[in-house]
Amino acid sequence: MGALGLASGTLGLTAMWRNVTGVVAPVAALNNAVLPLWMIIFGVGLFRLGSGTDARSLAAWPSR
Repeated sequence: MGALGLASGTLGLTAMWRNVTGVVAPVAALNNAVLPLWMIIFGVGLFRLGSGTDARSLAAWPSR
């Protein structure tokens, strides 16, 4: 989850420049799709972590 969060944050930081230059408009459009997905993934991760799931099984979550 951490790596996905860093990737989403980097994409968002780049997309913030869309008001300065139009060159990053495609990045901003991609960010509009990636950010909600990241928020869903993060929310599910927090929910699973708060429900008593230990960190080892949470790390293996996508493979189950």
